[in-house]
Amino acid sequence: METDSDSAEISKYFIYFLSVFIIVLLIVIYVQGHANVKKGEFADTDCYMRLNRVVQLYESGKWYDSNYARSNAPYGVNLHWTRPLDVLLLTGALIAKPFVGFKTGLFWWGVIISPFLLAASVLFLPWAFRPILEASASNIVSILLLFQVGTLGQYYVGRPDHHSLLGFLFIILVGIILRIIQGSFNKTMCYLAAIIGAISVWIHIESMMFIFLSFLVFGIFWIFKDEDFINKNIHYSAALVVFTAVALVLERPWYDLTSIEYDKISIAHLFIIGLISLFWVIVFYFRHNTVFAERGRTWRFSIASFAAIIVVLCVWLFFPGFYRGGYADIDPRIVPIWLDNINEVLSPLRGEFLMPLISLLGSAIVGTSYIVFILWKKPNAEIKGWIFVLAGILLFATAGIFSRRLLPYGNIITLAPLAALLSVVLRWESAYFKHFSTIIISFVRPFTIMAFGAGFLLIGYGFQNIIGAAPVTNKTDMIAPLSQMCNELNKLSAKQKHPSRILAFIDYGPEILYRTNYEVIATPYHRNAQGILDAYWIMTATSDEKAHTLVHQRGIDMILVSNKSTEEQYYATAPKQSTLYERLRKDSIMNWVKEIPLPQPLSSSYRLFRVVG
Repeated sequence: METDSDSAEISKYFIYFLSVFIIVLLIVIYVQGHANVKKGEFADTDCYMRLNRVVQLYESGKWYDSNYARSNAPYGVNLHWTRPLDVLLLTGALIAKPFVGFKTGLFWWGVIISPFLLAASVLFLPWAFRPILEASASNIVSILLLFQVGTLGQYYVGRPDHHSLLGFLFIILVGIILRIIQGSFNKTMCYLAAIIGAISVWIHIESMMFIFLSFLVFGIFWIFKDEDFINKNIHYSAALVVFTAVALVLERPWYDLTSIEYDKISIAHLFIIGLISLFWVIVFYFRHNTVFAERGRTWRFSIASFAAIIVVLCVWLFFPGFYRGGYADIDPRIVPIWLDNINEVLSPLRGEFLMPLISLLGSAIVGTSYIVFILWKKPNAEIKGWIFVLAGILLFATAGIFSRRLLPYGNIITLAPLAALLSVVLRWESAYFKHFSTIIISFVRPFTIMAFGAGFLLIGYGFQNIIGAAPVTNKTDMIAPLSQMCNELNKLSAKQKHPSRILAFIDYGPEILYRTNYEVIATPYHRNAQGILDAYWIMTATSDEKAHTLVHQRGIDMILVSNKSTEEQYYATAPKQSTLYERLRKDSIMNWVKEIPLPQPLSSSYRLFRVVG
């Protein structure tokens, strides 16, 4: 490959500067109160619950205890989240503990962890795609990442969530896989890929998509080229089984190792990876057999296809729920109430989410076309890496159509052909403007990069406007922050010997748990189905008797309602008769609750009741 060392050197130092600048910029806008996330708060409910888990781990020291007792009280809830991000958050908090205390350190590390992972992603992107891009082009990838609105949201300040960690690990894994594909057999690279792959699956089972992609591409290269891919496959797959098993043991106590769950790493995922590895063990063992060795591509394709069918059938036989995804075991009653309103699991085909999807599809079409051009123009060149990228684009762009949370993977892997194409444009531009002054050139090149990166955003925005779909806009409610309400709850709890149990809007649950010692009923997690249902049934009850009965069954001490538009919409799906939520907001007289006076501005936003009968 050709390299432009001068431009690459300049770009390299610019990338270093860009990484530091991103962290500083996001922290400054958060501290100054100019971020979308208000100072002192987090981006969403998951962020608060993440920190709740870390605090519980720190205080109890019980690694295998993932039951959070104060949610869905008094029964608790076992979340589907796993320990890797907990450990990362805990580590940062422990480092900060001597200086600001554990909880303050945890809060601020939670605020900045995703910007740090964004900076790390910007730094590692050039390395990841270096096997298929020249140095100057690979550095352009980092700049193009900053135009990917479908990806940047997961790296935002005040968002201690696993999505940013998965994005970073995805970049590392892509880089290792490309080196395995492009280079000669290297055990270390195979084992590194297996380690990162197992950690990714441990963090979230959506990473199984990338595992399947890597197996597919490795298998295709074995079918058509053979060479040393049989060695790469056997070492990668066997190591992946070992490290996935290690992750399983680290996540689950011994008595829980055989539990079948589809929303977190379990024996089901180890079984699937093990089956694929078994195929490569058999192929490796018989590789020198006369009949086997003399057969060509057709034979290898036939046995690979047969093995794939066997794997699919075995999974269907032993773990049929795997094909229904992470929500295979969800209580169907909470789907229309709650899950159908969760943005990240919905398809971007819904009009208001079209912009990031169309931007990705536009990038994918351009990127795919350029890869096809490369394959046509240089049929004898080392193109296996580009075939892998092409397969990744097709997989994740298609998956992104059905689930918004998968868009970032497509955005990231599409950056490679876009950077290669932009590099060609910049070289042509440099040749064309070489007789112009340096000042003109210094303006033209940044403008070209900005126009190229922003072009796909404009395509998405324009298409969205053409079809008349509004972008996603969260209605800004003029109500007091929940953090102020939590401070008031803490004042009330100071007079009580035992934690009170409060019924509140589902999205308030995690923050109340984080800022107070109260117990809550509903939290927005699919494993808390009973808490979601009971809270919904109470607040939408059309008779006081029914609501009163459920309140006593759950041992509820207080009820909190607000004027928040999302809370009103959440209960609006109930029958059009008067609900408990409406009656509590409209001063209806009930002899079993007593209102607790709140100071301004809380009294204009919330109403708090104590259960007295």
